[in-house]
Parts: sequence; structure tokens; C-alpha cells
Amino acid sequence: MREHLFGWVQSGRKTLIGPHVHQHYEAGQAFILAHGTQWDVVNEPAPGGLYRALILQFSAPLIERFHALYGAQFAAARPAGCARLDLTPAMRAAVQRAADGLLEADCSAALRTHRLLEVLLLLAEGGVVYAPSGAVGWDQRAGRLIAQRPQADWTLDLLAQSFHTSASTLRRRLAACDAAFSDILREARMETALVLLQSTQLAVGDIAARCGYQSHSRFSAAFRQRFGFAPKQLRPAGGAAD
Repeated sequence: MREHLFGWVQSGRKTLIGPHVHQHYEAGQAFILAHGTQWDVVNEPAPGGLYRALILQFSAPLIERFHALYGAQFAAARPAGCARLDLTPAMRAAVQRAADGLLEADCSAALRTHRLLEVLLLLAEGGVVYAPSGAVGWDQRAGRLIAQRPQADWTLDLLAQSFHTSASTLRRRLAACDAAFSDILREARMETALVLLQSTQLAVGDIAARCGYQSHSRFSAAFRQRFGFAPKQLRPAGGAAD
């Protein structure tokens, strides 16, 4: 998890698997995941239907703003990790307003921030507060930049230029995070592919191109190696063609 997350399963079932944790979330249930944790995720469609979930991610600057405004008031709240939440009517309404604001073109940045802060405040009043993320490592900075343009012909030199540094310096900084450029590039592209497969009707070949793969077969092989199954298996019967 690169950012703190709130999830609300609306159709189907989600399973989160981590060290000593194996939790199921049915339609109508909500959960939180903290920045820096790692999970295997299984999304199962409802019988005869689709899987659907509403997800809100909270950026590090937003969490810092929340703590600046309300941190002292909720200092005793437990830090968010992985937890099931009671989805109260007030929380449902606040989450839906925040999600709608992110999609509405005429919703101002200030109002979007206000609606997200409302969700964070309701969580805090329920006893859960996201901890500040702290400094972002060079591996995360590189991954976020690549994810903005996963289709680009990224090289270590090009990435270093984007950070106004040399390739050797960037390589050392990534190594200090126990990371390598090739691994970060592959993971950013695979994460983008996973989102597009689950949230759009684009053909698999189009998704491959959007993620920087000129060959459909190479993309499918890389995806299978990363996730253990072929991209087309995420598509319902009658969905977009390969």
C-alpha cells in the first residue's frame, strides 16, 4: 500500500491475505488499510454479477493536514492498520460525497479536500486515525512517477533526468531502499494493468500498450508471472476481447 486506503465493498466479496491475517468482506462491509502494509487480494464477483468496490486513497499531504487540524484531539486513537469498519449511515453519506466530488468536474479542489477530511474525521471519531506516512522513499517516488506515464519508454537515465540527478546517483538511492529500477518499472506497469483490467472495458491488447508493452504476448507472460494468472481471467464472460 503506497497510500492509506478506505474500501467499501458494494457487490461481490473481497479477501485480504497478509501475515497472520485472512479476512473476508462481503457487500455492504468496509475496511481500512494502512500505508506501508502489503496484502494479497482476491476480488470475487457476486453470483451472476460483478465485483464492485468504492475505494478512497488518502495522500500523505492530506493526512498531514488532518493531523495539523485534529491530531491533538485524537492523540489517543489507535493507528490504522487493517480493520473492519461499521459502515454507519453518516459514514456512507460522507464516503459517497467524497467519491462523487472526485468525479465531478465542477467540484473545486478545496471542496474535494474538505469532503475527504470529513471521512477522516468520522473515522477518528470512531477511534481510528491514519498515522502520518513520513518521508517518501526514492523507490516510492520513482514508482509514482512511472505510474503517471507507464506507457513511456522509461530508462534509468530518463528517470534520473526527471529527478534532476544522475543515473548513478539515482541507482545508489534506489539501492539504499533495497530496490532496483527494473523491478520498480515492472511493478508500476503491472499495478496499472491490474487497475485497468478491473475498472475498464479496454481490450487486453490496448491495456498492454498503455502499460508500455508493444507485444500482447510479452505483456500476458509478464502479468502471469507477477500475479499467477492470465489477464483475460479478470474479464467476465462477454467482456472486452483480447
